[in-house]
Amino acid sequence: MPGVEDRPEISVRLATGETFSNITTYSIDSSYLIPTDAWNFTAYNHEEPWKLRRMFRGMLPIDLLIDGSEQALGRIDSTESAGNSGHALQVQGRDYFADIVDGGVDPTIKVTENMDMGDAVLDAVRPFGITSVFGDSNLTRN
Repeated sequence: MPGVEDRPEISVRLATGETFSNITTYSIDSSYLIPTDAWNFTAYNHEEPWKLRRMFRGMLPIDLLIDGSEQALGRIDSTESAGNSGHALQVQGRDYFADIVDGGVDPTIKVTENMDMGDAVLDAVRPFGITSVFGDSNLTRN
């Protein structure tokens, strides 16, 4: 039976570059039929609990790391108090594809016959901060 020392360590890299690792529980939900990955974790700070809500604000971009390896890039959707102590915060979010799934496409975008698939997709997702599509035209189309 694995001991506590065998549990993976989760940490969160904030947009500021700071890494936060006072995490008690976490989950990452990835499903083939759902276009975005969802995640949640419970962060705690016993000495300065008021800092949690400042660190984990809605829409803040974060990276989730397990044992130092990146697992998910995304944004915070919501937070709520966890437990009765006031020292913990439940943080929920989804990966960066959620912006695209929830956002839709600008109806003024024109797809012309001279555009390849990569250019058309890039025009549609550019407002969400995606500035490149990897691969050549044939690879992208396939």
